[in-house]
Amino acid sequence: MKPNTKTRDITAYLALVASCLIFGGCVSKFQLPGANKSQVRLGGLSNRIDTSFGETPRAMQALSAVRGREYDFVLYSLKENGQSCLTADNRREAPVSVRVELSREDNVASDRNFPFETVIPPNTKKCIARMSRLYKDQDFRFQFNNSWMPGDFSARHSPKDGYQLPWQQGESYPVGQAFGGPTTTHSDNANRYAVDFTMPIGTPVLAARTGTVVNLEERFSVGAFDKALMDKVNFVDILHDDGTIATYSHLAEKGVTVHLGQLVLVGERLGFSGSTGYSMGPHLHFVVWRPQYGVKEYEQLSIPVEFCKSDRNACAPVEYGTIVPNRSASPKFGKKE
Repeated sequence: MKPNTKTRDITAYLALVASCLIFGGCVSKFQLPGANKSQVRLGGLSNRIDTSFGETPRAMQALSAVRGREYDFVLYSLKENGQSCLTADNRREAPVSVRVELSREDNVASDRNFPFETVIPPNTKKCIARMSRLYKDQDFRFQFNNSWMPGDFSARHSPKDGYQLPWQQGESYPVGQAFGGPTTTHSDNANRYAVDFTMPIGTPVLAARTGTVVNLEERFSVGAFDKALMDKVNFVDILHDDGTIATYSHLAEKGVTVHLGQLVLVGERLGFSGSTGYSMGPHLHFVVWRPQYGVKEYEQLSIPVEFCKSDRNACAPVEYGTIVPNRSASPKFGKKE
């Protein structure tokens, strides 16, 4: 999309949102006009929404702290029969974790105790809290902060089946970074248990476990050891049946071969490795995670995993500096194309 067209689209969209908010909506997250199948994964989002009701409803304001391109999820206040319904609308394939707290309340009654956390299932729209007047002859006003992130904060990792090595059988690649070894970029909770496999650009990347494609990006072409490129990375996110999400990062430009909502089996190709984003060189960054609420917002909490070098036998964590062969013999565990 050309910049001038995009600017006009966004301006028009924001004007539409403003006009819609007069009677009780505060959009804390929306999808940019013109967004296609490629969606950048989002960090914890923190917003504040100020809501007041009197004889004449006032326009409401939303302060949005946005990172990267938008995930298709909205949280807004909807006026219904003199009440305010805090509505979450998840229009995508992954569950979304939400935390809401009241920062101000005047003459407010609610069916929820604040703060609270909840999970909105995929493709679901629901009222997560109802606000009304405590004393019927007075106006009421409230202000709340919210943070949300794709994924289920209550997910419990199921490690029993282990993970396939995410490349074809018979191939071997060195571990450039892993838990317990020297740390270059894996110093935070989101990457503590991540693994970097050094491999040439264009290497087929396979699903390490069966799941559903819930997010992806493939439009970026540049990679360098520059934190300004942190969010400019190609990746695929796979939602597993235990609620955890695996991220395969630094994929090649236009190197994703799956689509949103697709069920992929273990050993199926997701795309091709690259060196896009914040990267020191060609490699595959692999991490399994779930959301966790931190100090002010959600963050990704990485989870230790074990890789099975030969089917589901002898599964163990990989170690920094080792060369890891995929000796899998099972057609579903890394069959060579």
